[in-house]
Amino acid sequence: FSFIVMAWAWGENVLGPLIALKHFHGAKSWAFVLTLESIGLVIGSIIGMRIKFKHPMRSLTFLTITFAIYMYSMARPQSLIVIAICAFFWGIVLDLWASVWPTALQRSVPREALSRITSFDAMGSLLFRPVGLAIAGPIAGWIGIPRSMELAAGITVLMIILMLLVAFSAPVFAQADANLGIIPAPVSVKKYKGNFRLTSETIIMTDSPNHRAVRYFADYLKKSGMGNSITDMTMLDERHRVNKNVIV
Repeated sequence: FSFIVMAWAWGENVLGPLIALKHFHGAKSWAFVLTLESIGLVIGSIIGMRIKFKHPMRSLTFLTITFAIYMYSMARPQSLIVIAICAFFWGIVLDLWASVWPTALQRSVPREALSRITSFDAMGSLLFRPVGLAIAGPIAGWIGIPRSMELAAGITVLMIILMLLVAFSAPVFAQADANLGIIPAPVSVKKYKGNFRLTSETIIMTDSPNHRAVRYFADYLKKSGMGNSITDMTMLDERHRVNKNVIV
């Protein structure tokens, strides 16, 4: 995705304004394009709240083709309204990424590692943006602005294909709550087939009785009227080991 951000930087932030100046009415025309893109961002937020994708990562990766179309529309400049419409649809997809990707991180990454993972993700995503800003001029001077925009579109299409290949070859994980509805997330959760029933006689054993997730779970049980006792697992004796009402 960092390469797409690189192409976005050189296409929209450097060469796009030059194309508006050369073929249209300069700042006024480019402001119109960016305004349509901004409207797309707002609509993307609304769509993100209203629509749930079955496979969000695959869907958004495929829809990122709208950026390639946006760049290509400026390669041999179409009418200003066509470029603005392409920017509008790219704005929708861009804001969907901004909504869905952080949600995916929060659902997949343990709470205690989320800040570090988010930092590395942001660094990786924006790593080549300065590169795009720096090389846009030299590339345009070497092969011309039209070819530069075509190159940006081509890089985007290539990255989309590679990401889709990875997405379809990787295991598909269920979208179920990985934390079993417990917030904040426990350190680890193991799922087994079968059912168990919590009653007021159930004793829940843990090796970290003072952990914040355990305390939260205990408070939840008390507030729900279950009144279960959560005990240090190191105190588990033989009587508890054979008791069917003990959950470890």
